[in-house]
Amino acid sequence: MATRRIEELTVRRDTLNASITDLQGRRPQGARPDAIEAMLTAVPDLRPTVARAEPAELAKLFEAFDLAVEYDKPDRRLTLAVTVAPELVPALQAAQAARDNEG
Repeated sequence: MATRRIEELTVRRDTLNASITDLQGRRPQGARPDAIEAMLTAVPDLRPTVARAEPAELAKLFEAFDLAVEYDKPDRRLTLAVTVAPELVPALQAAQAARDNEG
């Protein structure tokens, strides 16, 4: 009985250790504050684009930014969160320029 339990726990421990190792390998390296600031500064003002965008375009934009919306009804508070990744900035700037050239 005890041997079986020890084997079960050993397998469980090994599985958890493998998961931890995997997660540590995928953990992003910490960005420096100046790099974060530069990335945020490079994001264009999307308000005009959002105001003129079609629903399908908005869906793509929100998906690219992994938009999350949370509404706290008792406090009447809306919280929006987005993910800004460095690879998004050039694509956003190109989309903004194309939009500006259209109209």
